[in-house]
This record gives sequence, C-alpha cells and structure tokens, in this order.
Amino acid sequence: MRGEPTEQPQGWRGDVVAVAKRELSAGETLDGQGGYTVWGKLAPAEHSLAHGALPIGLASHVELQRDRGRHDRVLGRRRDAGQRGGCGAAEYGAAFRGASSRNSRRNREVPMEFRQFGRTGLKVSAIGFGCWEIGGTYGHVDEIQFHRAVHAAVDTGITCFDTAEAYGMGVSEEALARALAGRRNGVVIATKFGVGYEEMPNRRDSSRARVLASIDNSLKRLRTDHIDIYFVHWPDPNTPLEETMAALDEIERQGKVRYIGVSNFRLSQIEEAMRLRRVDVVQYAWNMFDRRMRAEIFPYCAAQQIAVMAYGSLAYGMLSGTFHAGMQFEESDWRSKGGMLGNLNLFRTLFGPEHFLRNLAAVEELKPLAAKYGKTLPQLALRWTLSNPVIGTALVGFRTPPEVAENLGALGWEISNADMAEIDAVLARHGAVSVPSGWLED
Repeated sequence: MRGEPTEQPQGWRGDVVAVAKRELSAGETLDGQGGYTVWGKLAPAEHSLAHGALPIGLASHVELQRDRGRHDRVLGRRRDAGQRGGCGAAEYGAAFRGASSRNSRRNREVPMEFRQFGRTGLKVSAIGFGCWEIGGTYGHVDEIQFHRAVHAAVDTGITCFDTAEAYGMGVSEEALARALAGRRNGVVIATKFGVGYEEMPNRRDSSRARVLASIDNSLKRLRTDHIDIYFVHWPDPNTPLEETMAALDEIERQGKVRYIGVSNFRLSQIEEAMRLRRVDVVQYAWNMFDRRMRAEIFPYCAAQQIAVMAYGSLAYGMLSGTFHAGMQFEESDWRSKGGMLGNLNLFRTLFGPEHFLRNLAAVEELKPLAAKYGKTLPQLALRWTLSNPVIGTALVGFRTPPEVAENLGALGWEISNADMAEIDAVLARHGAVSVPSGWLED
C-alpha cells in the first residue's frame, strides 16, 4: 500500500470490508457495494475500496489482507455519522457521489497518459496540476480541499505540478509544499520567477541577483532541495538575456534546478536564449479561445524538441460550463476586472464586456457536442487541448478531488476531425475570438 499508517482520525470507528478481484480506478462507484467508492487507481494486488469514500489512496488508515488466497480484502475505518472532524468521509463521499455515476464508470478504466517531455528525458502526465488559483487571486479557495485535490491527483497518476513565485508572492508555493508533504518523490515540480516585484519597472526582474535570491526562496517555500523545471515567467526588457541565462545555467550546475524554461517569450526571444544555452521547456496559453501559438511558437518547439506546457487549458473557467450571464466574480478574483490585467493581452477577448456573452453562447452550443461523446464540457475542452501533439502536459487548476476525477475523462479518446471543425464553426457562429490579435502583452 502507499504511504505509512498513522493514528486513527477522530470520529472514525469500526471496520468495513469490501472484496474485489479486478483493478479499480479513481471515482468508481461499485453497484451493489453499499456506495463504496474507489480513491486512487491501484494495481490489481492493491485493490482499494472505502466506505463513504474514505481517501484510501492516501493509505493512512488502511490494511490490505489476503482472504485465504481467494480475494483481496481491504479493511478501512468507518466514520460515525454523528461525529465531525477527522478525514471527513462525508466531504469526500458527497463530492464523488454528486458527480455523474455514468461518467465515472465510463472513465474508470482509463489510465493516466504519459508523454515524452522534449529532450529532458522526463515523461510527464498529460494532465498537469496548475496552482495559480491557490495563490489568492482567483477568489476564495479552500486549502483543505486543495490538499485533498493534490492527494487525489498524485493517486490518479498526475505527476506534474506547476506554481510560481508570483502566485501570491510565495503563497502558492507554500500551499503546494504543505499539500505534497511526504509525497515529493515521483512528482515534477515547476515554478517560475521574474515578475511581481512592485519596486521594479513593469514589476519585472530577471537579473542575476534576482535569479539567485528567488531560487533559494522557492526551494525554501517548496521544502525541497531542487526544482525540476525553473521558468522565467515573463521576459524582462531591462535585463540582458545573457545575464539571465548565465545565472540560470549557474544554478543548474549547482544542482538547484534540473531544467530551464521560459514562459510567454516571443519567438525571437526564445531563439536568442537558445543561442546562449538550451531552453528545455516553454509554457504558453493554449485553448479553444487562444490559438496564437500555433503560428510560430509551436512549430519552432517541435523542430527543436522543446517541451511544451499548456496553461489556461479550460480558458480560465470559461470552458468549465459553469459561467452564466450576470456572473459576479469575487472582488479578489482577477476575472472580475473584465479581462483587464495590467498590460496583458491574455483575457480581454474572454472576459471583456463585448466578448463575454458571445463566448457564453458558444460554450452552451459546445455542451451537446461533448454529450455526443458521453463527456462533460471540461472533458471535451481538455481533450481538445491535448489533441495537439506538441503539448506535453495541459495544466488545469483543480480545487477539489471531484474536479480531478472529472478531468481524467479527457483521456483515452479522440475528437473526430469533423467535430474539430464543428468546434471552430460554433465559435465562429457566435463571433468568439479564437486567435486574439497582437501578442500576449502590449
């Protein structure tokens, strides 16, 4: 079993037993088994069931036994319904049972897909866990649920976690470290530096001094001795690229980082960086509503075997299918600003007042197309993002375990060419912009 046993949590008592003879997958509800729900895909010799969806994937309160050589038998702790606190089977169970059981069954046999990551030698999960939201600028995110989402992600095979210094100026990195406590091995952590410094022009700084200070701060916040992928978050026009790349090369030689990446660089800037030292990974927006990178960036990366991480896979929530006319975002949510975020040209044609309602109408028309495949809209949208072969991992900002389980439904199937064309037609019919004019910043 995974993990090490810990003391029984408050509010749990008694044993429950479930029997299984086949491999089980995350989110699966077993008919005739009293609502048992699988938490985390395990090998046939590690069948894991739980009454009320106890998070067995954490393996903190579970024993695996053999039943006279005939069955795998799992004993878990049952929570007293009259108690509060502890690990909270009610919270886990209610969330999973609220999802479509039909969809859970359809997704249950799909294993995580792993993709070659450029020339790094890494193989990463096709779905990555984006940690911008926990940084504090997406409205309220419950950290307990975030921790559970991280655990669910690891248990279901997600290996890539992306954060940044600028996501709350360390808040996201610290939250991810707490969530991954004891589970650092086997996952790929990417973080970024170079933006968010109020005292600097345009809040950018990629100087050598900043590189050396930021990497040490990120290592401390993430509670690790190395970062797998270290990105320049946005280009800094006031620092020569030679200085930045030399400093990054220095910390790689010191063993503080394994691979170097750049994010949101123009093609000419990537080419300049490549002349100084190899760029291992890049990170860009890629979703149905923003396809700018297919013109130059993606072909260059494919030719140079540079790994690509896609952010904004669900168009920052637009493709979640949960938005509606009159949507009121929390004041602390950057989307409340109508797509305006400094000089960035990433969100204006999504959330700008002249675009928002048109985009919502397009999203509504995409839902029946998703249903044709027996999928939800987020699953269709994520499948679309992953359909581009240059994408190594598509980042999604998970807040809860059920969101993790749902997005696994983007794996193991393809959108037909005819329906890819229909997606384009739907957006065009509603005047939705799929290739915003101009670059990512003014």
